[in-house]
Order: sequence, then structure tokens, then C-alpha cells
Amino acid sequence: MLEKGQIEDRHLAKIVDKATKIDPDDRYRDIDHLLDDLEYQDSFALPGFRKGSIITKALALVGYILLVYFAFSIRYDRYAPWSIQEIISKFEGAFWLFMIVLYCGDYRRIRTKAIKGKSLMMSIFVSILYIFLYLFIIVIIGEVILMVVG
Repeated sequence: MLEKGQIEDRHLAKIVDKATKIDPDDRYRDIDHLLDDLEYQDSFALPGFRKGSIITKALALVGYILLVYFAFSIRYDRYAPWSIQEIISKFEGAFWLFMIVLYCGDYRRIRTKAIKGKSLMMSIFVSILYIFLYLFIIVIIGEVILMVVG
């Protein structure tokens, strides 16, 4: 089917091509890697917009709006209101909140690749991302505690 061009799905054609390679190093290492590729759809859609459900998409849209609102409503007392430093801090906060969503939503299989160790570079990237995410979460929790206490 592959040689005759009868597989119209490009994603499936890549899977069949990789599974039928002559060199064992070019094939799937095990069935789990093959199943991962079969389950994965090559899509750039954000988490919440990958499924066809209108309810899921509506909830995702509301969630992204709230994420942006939350990131830009944080008040940084150490900066003058709407100064360049505060605007940069707001964009930085929005960026890290968005990264949390992408990681938790396993966007483009970032988390799956890191956990299963498919790529050394991806593992290093996600490890660094983990560190920054945890630090960001600690800072946010600290700021919320300071707002409540102070």
C-alpha cells in the first residue's frame, strides 16, 4: 500500500515507513513507541482545541482568557504602574502560565517525550522547564500569601 501510494494519511504513511525500515536502528524500538505514534495526531492545535467537541473548545477559550486576565491583573508593587518593567513582568507571568498549560496538556507530546526519554535534548529542555515552572509556582504562591497577609 505504501509503495503504490494508497495510504493517503501522511501521518500513517510515516509510521508504516518507519516500521518497515530494513535497518533495526531506524525502526521503532518497541511497541510502546509505535503505539505512541499511532495515538498522536500531528496537530499544532492548542490543548482544548484538539478534540472536535464544541464544549471542550468553549471551556478552553474561557480558560485561556482567564489565564491572560490573571497574568495581566497581577500588580507588581516594586514597579511603577504600567512601566516597562511591569509590562515585561506581566508578559513573563503570562508566558510561564501558558507554558504550564502546554506542559500539562502535553502539547506536541513535550511531556511524553521527556518522560519516555525519546530525546536527550527534549529531556534537558523539559527538565529546565520543570525547574522554572516550580520556581514560578513558588513565587506566585509567595506573592499570594504576601497579598493575603500584608
